Amino acid sequence: MVRFRLDEMLEKRQMTVKELAEKISMKTSTVWEYYHNFNDRIKAANLAKICEVLDCTPAELLEYIPEERPGWLRNRTGFRVYPDEIDDTVYRPRKKKQPDS
Repeated sequence: MVRFRLDEMLEKRQMTVKELAEKISMKTSTVWEYYHNFNDRIKAANLAKICEVLDCTPAELLEYIPEERPGWLRNRTGFRVYPDEIDDTVYRPRKKKQPDS
């Protein structure tokens, strides 16, 4: 798993998500997703813009964390959760009913 360390970088520079979004001409909601690690991918151009404004390298902004637990599910809000974190908010698709024969 790759984790964005945007929260640490912004805190270190005393900058808000909104300020960063305005400086790089990106939607605040997109930057917020990076900040909270809800987005799994980022365009190289966006990464370059963020690094330029924060005066950092991609290596400082991204952290690789080896996957220890296999598999995950999505909860009702669409966020990933692992089986040992399951509670009553986990989304499980309904099985299709078989037609009566």
